[in-house]
Amino acid sequence: MLISDEERILCRHITDLINQAERQYVNKFTSFLTLREQDVLRREIGGSLTFYGGFEGSERKVLGVLVDKYSDNLNKMFPIKLISLSYKAFNEKDKLTHR
Repeated sequence: MLISDEERILCRHITDLINQAERQYVNKFTSFLTLREQDVLRREIGGSLTFYGGFEGSERKVLGVLVDKYSDNLNKMFPIKLISLSYKAFNEKDKLTHR
């Protein structure tokens, strides 16, 4: 797999993140990563990377560099919170759409 310069930078950033986590003994997290970014990291960095997107089947996920991988529930360690919103339109013009 050929990777771009941007993806090489991402790999170096993740390597630095892993080193920081190990040196400081503290969990580190990325922002949400695309499927391509996750795949590149799995191939280039390898190891047992831990990704979590907030729910089963999510495409975009956060990479967690976890110093204590023996927790009962790894997913609770990630800084992701699900929220619920409700909105009541007063007329047809004010309805929310995907946009």
